Amino acid sequence: MMIYSLRFVPFWIASLCFACCLWGCRQATDAGSQGSVPPPEVPEASPALPPTNEVADDSASSATDDDHTSTDDDHTSQVDDLPQADGSPAVRLPQGMSDLSAEVLKGRLANNPQRDDFLALAYHDWKQQRYDDALTTLLNAEVRLGPHDDFDQLYREFLSLHPDLNAPPRQLFADKDISAIKKQGGGSTLVYRLLQDNRIVAAFKPRQTRLQSNFLSELAAYRLCPRIKCAFDVPTSHHVYFDHKPFSGLYARIASNPKAEFSEITVTRTSDDWPEGTPLVIVEGVAKEWIYDFVLFPIELSSLWLPWFNLEHTPQTLRETSFDALLSGIRKRHPGGDKFAKALEPHLQSITPYDLARQIANMIVFDFLINNWDRFSGKPEFWGVNCQFKNGRFVSIDNGAAFSKTPHPKPEKWLHSIQRFSKTAHRAIENLDKEETYRVLFQNPSDYDESRYETFWQQRQRYLDYVQSLIDANGIESTLFFD
Repeated sequence: MMIYSLRFVPFWIASLCFACCLWGCRQATDAGSQGSVPPPEVPEASPALPPTNEVADDSASSATDDDHTSTDDDHTSQVDDLPQADGSPAVRLPQGMSDLSAEVLKGRLANNPQRDDFLALAYHDWKQQRYDDALTTLLNAEVRLGPHDDFDQLYREFLSLHPDLNAPPRQLFADKDISAIKKQGGGSTLVYRLLQDNRIVAAFKPRQTRLQSNFLSELAAYRLCPRIKCAFDVPTSHHVYFDHKPFSGLYARIASNPKAEFSEITVTRTSDDWPEGTPLVIVEGVAKEWIYDFVLFPIELSSLWLPWFNLEHTPQTLRETSFDALLSGIRKRHPGGDKFAKALEPHLQSITPYDLARQIANMIVFDFLINNWDRFSGKPEFWGVNCQFKNGRFVSIDNGAAFSKTPHPKPEKWLHSIQRFSKTAHRAIENLDKEETYRVLFQNPSDYDESRYETFWQQRQRYLDYVQSLIDANGIESTLFFD
């Protein structure tokens, strides 16, 4: 494909309808089984940019930088089958379990968690189109009961069918989908709010001349996170594109959009590889779920959280530790002082330092694997800007600097600052298949994508070697400390 600098073009409003890609539904092949259950549908891709209920004013919360134990398997002969992608049965449950309500299943799990209850709840979540909840249920099953082939098999099944993780590029139309584009303030790269009827629909990062950020890196980071069971959040991200002429009209509707920056947005001349009907010249990029009401976590104040990784700690002592020292340290050392700490405190109420340390470890590993050097800021006034946090979970909003061809020293420094990791995430990283992961992260790879994927795979091996050295020195229980 060919890429050009974009110049202003005449205002033009698209009147075509938004084209959504519909996925077919698979049918069960084991029709003779007494307890057979219809297979999970291959779901329709979710709307590219579902409108929110928030008004797009400057007071809305937004990113402040660039973006925003296994049970007995002896079952009865009558079973329900949860099928694989090819339609063959993957997981067998006692008959009728797949018909239990979510409330009943959650009650059973609260009292005496069993393998079948987790599997049935995950299947229930999927049927209700709660795709991320289905993955989370299976992740919780592995954490609470330990690894099991059935958990792995169904998790891989759901990954392969997830409508957002596998969505192809989709076209957005002026007026039909987007009524205006507004520049997002702050940051060193081009990021815009996509608006519909004065409501924020998504954050849009286009292909641009500012090469410190790459929209394809955002997509790859979103697709990687559930595959390594990262246990924090990356906003749902879609590859989208506009016909370049209507796009320029949308840009022109907001008078405050910097005209000088418009030439830094690049356009793509499509080739025969694109679907029939794709405009000849497009503006493509990533549309990312807009995250509201997050706070910032000052991860740069490492002396406040590194003690949680001391080898003397047990899971119990960490769970019994309070956040008092963390919040007190933030009040004293962060330029935002008490106001900053007060904003963060309610978001910590549902978790313990054990839970937070596990997420920090996973995020440090994630950044090392993808060469994301932009997590930690060197300026106190920007502490926490690239480490968003909401309701007990980190939200990695900005991953545009990731997947560089050359390893960066900063992620390696932080990897070597800790000696304890998550056994669940570690196992997922060990089990990554090189070719399959490549196809998932980069759907239409260029030579450059191939080179930077090789760097990612080398980083994976360096991480595995480092953890193995710690296991040799400190033992597996001490090293793979977190669930």
